Amino acid sequence: MVLEEFLDFNHDEDADFFIRFLKSKGCPATKMRRDIYSESFAIRGEIGDMIAMLEEIAREEQSVSAEPPLDIDSLAALLSNSPVSSSEEPDASLIKSSINAYNLKLLKEKRDYVADIMARYTVGDKIASSEEIHAIYSPVAGEIRNDPGEEFFEESRQALILFGKFAWMKEHGLISIRQSGVTLLKKTDPKMIPAIQVIPTQDMYTEDMLDKHHVSLYRSIFLKTSTSVALDPPVHFIFSPKDIGEALVGLAVDEKNMERLFINMIFKQYLIGRITGIVKHAKTISREGILLEMRTERIENDWRDCPTEISASPDFVAGIITHMRKAKILTGSNEKIRLA
Repeated sequence: MVLEEFLDFNHDEDADFFIRFLKSKGCPATKMRRDIYSESFAIRGEIGDMIAMLEEIAREEQSVSAEPPLDIDSLAALLSNSPVSSSEEPDASLIKSSINAYNLKLLKEKRDYVADIMARYTVGDKIASSEEIHAIYSPVAGEIRNDPGEEFFEESRQALILFGKFAWMKEHGLISIRQSGVTLLKKTDPKMIPAIQVIPTQDMYTEDMLDKHHVSLYRSIFLKTSTSVALDPPVHFIFSPKDIGEALVGLAVDEKNMERLFINMIFKQYLIGRITGIVKHAKTISREGILLEMRTERIENDWRDCPTEISASPDFVAGIITHMRKAKILTGSNEKIRLA
């Protein structure tokens, strides 16, 4: 059904609460279990080999392009799943060089951090006391509990990075982390520590380049069962996106999934309003006449500061008309549709 929506929840009790809210307003909804499959790709090898490979690739890219890599915020914005795509495709080579530059920066930071630890301390030394760890961790935990969103302080971000480095060193037996603090257990050449770096696609690097630097590619598969709520089509006739947003406050939902729901509601309700306007203006109109009018819609007010066109297939628009009839918004035969 073209107007049916889905929303994933982290907890069954939150899904049940949301369903009770929907039904109290006259909107049918059903809880269901959905199997979710996801995959990711990464490269792994000794950190010195991975750095050497990315440095070689960076030199090759610099020789053919004078455009500097994007910073991480610009890269994230470019890679985000924007609901309305730009007419211009992102520069694939710029994206690749920016990802390489960012991964190279992260790997060098890890290597240099370990190198500094190895130079400053001997085995058995405490590299961070319990007081120092607590001083770093407490504000970070507080910010997470308070759900800061975009207002995540720089010191908290740096603390999280530090704990990531500690976890990596602990995984490879270099340190122990206890209530008394962080202790150095052994020394090693930082370049020889194994590392993993996530990449967006399987074809980021050629097999020859990977083999040359003794770096391997691997795929990670993750399967889980999610609690999902199926919202029946009346959700579009009863609620605005704001209404749903207010009902979800305090509930543990998948944020990307929630944003997709809001976007679906915005555009589908726009189409519902447009169909209503067409029928109201014509007084009576055939279904084919509505489909002809709805071939391409341009939102008068730019959405998210971008001129936006909505293209919906005839089958999709016909499905909306069917649901509007069931909701008793429209009535009449396919040749003489009118407002109910």
